[in-house]
Amino acid sequence: MSVNHSLLIPSEAAEFLRLKETTLSTWRSRRGRVARDGKPGPRFLRAGRKILYRQRDLEEFLEPPV
Repeated sequence: MSVNHSLLIPSEAAEFLRLKETTLSTWRSRRGRVARDGKPGPRFLRAGRKILYRQRDLEEFLEPPV
């Protein structure tokens, strides 16, 4: 059984979300406090100096609020 944990670099994540990469950078610098409509930005991972986004976290970010 193979589990696909797609990890995206910021430029790929921005393309996936149809945003500018600088927008993601701004949200990270604000620690996700302000994204759209006061919703926190997408979760991200730090691997040393590298920033990565899980595709499933980006998909969750795009889901409308319940």
